[in-house]
Amino acid sequence: MAQLIIEIIENRWNKAIRKYIEKILIAFGDSLVGFLSPSNPNITVYDYNAVIVLNRKPRKDDVNLARQIAREVEKELGLDVLIVPIVVEKGDLIEEEAYGIFEG
Repeated sequence: MAQLIIEIIENRWNKAIRKYIEKILIAFGDSLVGFLSPSNPNITVYDYNAVIVLNRKPRKDDVNLARQIAREVEKELGLDVLIVPIVVEKGDLIEEEAYGIFEG
């Protein structure tokens, strides 16, 4: 039973992340150079489960936009898990750590 619950959560998470990526591609355009997220929303790096990587230094409005889009996706899909994004510049330590944790 526990395995079934985990699979349901991961399937909902994967669907949410696909939708989230679609929206951030539009929002960030050519500035977006990468996106990292785990297969399970409970796996985090510094409490973030989504890392948006830009080819420039992020601005405060980038972070607000990423959070706004996350809330929209959660609402659209009726999620009970949160997408907790951080926006970083390519080469940032968080990007490297997230790659190791999420992909490891």
